[in-house]
Amino acid sequence: MLSNLLFYILFFFYLNAAKLLKIYKKHKLLVQKSLNSWLFQKD
Repeated sequence: MLSNLLFYILFFFYLNAAKLLKIYKKHKLLVQKSLNSWLFQKD
């Protein structure tokens, strides 16, 4: 039962990761720009 639970958790994590990856690929430039500006603000 515990291994089943672990499997489901990993499965949901994988689905969310795939979704996030799609979003990241779509907004890659936007993400890079915001990351760069955030890094510059940090310094």
